[in-house]
Amino acid sequence: MEASAHQQRLFISPYLPNPYLDIKCSFSLVKIIGMFWLAYLGFLPLLGFAVFRIR
Repeated sequence: MEASAHQQRLFISPYLPNPYLDIKCSFSLVKIIGMFWLAYLGFLPLLGFAVFRIR
């Protein structure tokens, strides 16, 4: 619930004339992309291992 509210604030913040909010928004976006990328990299070996085991 808190994450969705935070994301809504992220989408609203670029429309506000505040450079600090823009910077915070971009940093949050980078953090979110980084987390997804790390999860993706962590998931790939597991997926390959599962496919290898099934074969």
